[in-house]
Amino acid sequence: MKIKRILTYLLTMALVMSLLPADMVKAGSKKSITMTVGETKQLKLTNIPKGKTVKWSSNNKKVAQVTQKGKVKAKKAGKAKITAKLGKKKYICIVKVKEEKKKENIPETTTEQVPESEIIVEEDTTTETDTAAEEAFEQTTTDENTETEPVETKENLTETTEEAADKVTTEEITTEAEVTTEEMTTEDTATEKTTTDEPLPEKPVEAPIPSIVYQAHVEDIGWMAAVKDGATAGTTGQTKRLEGLKIVLKDDKGNSMIKYRAHVQGDGWQAWRTSGQEAGTTHQEKRMEGIQIQLTGAYAAKYDIYYRVHVAEYGWLGWAKNGEMAGSQGIALQMEAIEMKLVKKNQSFAVGGSPIVATPDITYQVHCADIGWMSEVDNRKIAGTTGQERQLEGIKINLLNTDGKNGIQYRAHVGEVGWQGWKTSGQLAGTTGQAKRMEAIEIKLAGDVANRFDIYYRVHVEDIGWLGWAKNGETAGTTGGARRAEAIQIQLVVKDAPVDREGAAYKKLNQTGYNASAALQYAASHWNDGQGLCAEFVSKCVQAGGLPIKTELITTNCYNAVSNYTGVQGQDLKLDANGYATKSLDGNILSAGDVVIQWCYTHTYRPHILICGGYDSNGYATFYAHNSAKNNERYRFNVTYSSQAPCTRNCNIGAKVLHISN
Repeated sequence: MKIKRILTYLLTMALVMSLLPADMVKAGSKKSITMTVGETKQLKLTNIPKGKTVKWSSNNKKVAQVTQKGKVKAKKAGKAKITAKLGKKKYICIVKVKEEKKKENIPETTTEQVPESEIIVEEDTTTETDTAAEEAFEQTTTDENTETEPVETKENLTETTEEAADKVTTEEITTEAEVTTEEMTTEDTATEKTTTDEPLPEKPVEAPIPSIVYQAHVEDIGWMAAVKDGATAGTTGQTKRLEGLKIVLKDDKGNSMIKYRAHVQGDGWQAWRTSGQEAGTTHQEKRMEGIQIQLTGAYAAKYDIYYRVHVAEYGWLGWAKNGEMAGSQGIALQMEAIEMKLVKKNQSFAVGGSPIVATPDITYQVHCADIGWMSEVDNRKIAGTTGQERQLEGIKINLLNTDGKNGIQYRAHVGEVGWQGWKTSGQLAGTTGQAKRMEAIEIKLAGDVANRFDIYYRVHVEDIGWLGWAKNGETAGTTGGARRAEAIQIQLVVKDAPVDREGAAYKKLNQTGYNASAALQYAASHWNDGQGLCAEFVSKCVQAGGLPIKTELITTNCYNAVSNYTGVQGQDLKLDANGYATKSLDGNILSAGDVVIQWCYTHTYRPHILICGGYDSNGYATFYAHNSAKNNERYRFNVTYSSQAPCTRNCNIGAKVLHISN
């Protein structure tokens, strides 16, 4: 009877087991292995259906790493959970890593039926090709020294008091349809020493690059929304100036990791600001023209900061770095927008062009009679002498583009030689050691600088003084009159910026000479002879002085005829409050024998033309004229005496002089 009862029980249990799903395992089985630091073991999931792939992962790579072939590498003491994912199901094995290795004899094992779909430990037999693929996937390095560990079987995995608190006997695995408990079993086999089969150590996880946050205060808008990490703060295409800026960059303890300062219209460089402080101004209608930004503290050693600005008339400039200036310098252009970003220290970065736009450095040096080469001067300063009757004999001008190539061309008109060929930056125009005077010069820009700037220059001439400013290749000085140039000024100005040219820059003197004395003798004899109008009278005066122009009857025609023949351009007289020309105001451009025309700037009308007789004892210029007749008397230019003129006392009336006298 007892035998029948046992048989019945066994048959019942067999029937129950046959009804269980094939992938179910017994609850309560141990799912862990113990390893020593540096050791490698191969895990494998059995009974994998065809076409299915197992995905392996470790929840603590600092303790144990696993490759996509299931190979586990013990890194340091601790615990890690190795997961094998097959479809929607997961299988778990707990790996406990100990510091010290303890050699033990490998116990004999008995062959057991392995449940379907469970993790086992088997001998590491991966090839070099497998290992290379695993290394590329995991980005780790191989440890060559592996040693064997006693294999643990299911019989060995009895729970001990010490291990009870450290291991997990069940894992909840969530799928789309069910929650089930999966059993993991392990079989350990000794691994062989190899240089290619072990997983590579994981690279240290790098901290993310900190975000930099910044906010712009813009004309007519105020403070705009803050942006970060390379985004644009400010505006483009709206011609609105950037007025203020705040930048925020702190470490995890709240310490500022940045300093910055702004160059502001009318103020220049402000003091340095730190994280969150305002640079620039608000409510003062002042433009920011430049910015410098620099990392501080630990960030200065770890990162580089790049920043670039959008500047009026130029657009986006190149990127500046680590405290360099970005913006405009010396040319009063407003910043309109800014971008900035942090990168790892010394990481390559495409900076584009120059981060600043500035007036290029121009210097020049002249060779003077009895002195030789004088000291080099820069933008707008005087080179040469005045009041010493010393001729300029040679000149060198230095100007380079931002690419280091030549940025200027110039040539000199030399007495007894004429125009020389064009010279470039640093070359000699004129002569030295030949005692030949320079009489005139032409200067023009070359390359990119010509697109951004205009060049102005003027010459101080013997017996004339300072002429007006010539521009971009025009002639400055005189030709035909054997007059020495004595000094020069040169300046660069932003393209198309307004400049007061202060009269004619060039005079073409007649080589035979205009005889001012002869002209004035005729004027003194005929100022009231009643023969012709004012234009006819002046025409005959200059004819007597040796200028072979025809007799004109209209003031404008007479003025133009004298200008065209002599090559002299008209210059505005500076009149006193009562409309008189004086020696103190006009002595450098008005002399006896010069032709002067009354000039209405309100209408296209020229009421009167006269010839200058010199200056009276009180320093007032005197004139000869017809209609109204003048006998070497003062003349009030700001009113008109012609009944036919459309001008009134409300018109803007002045005078222009043709300085043709020698």
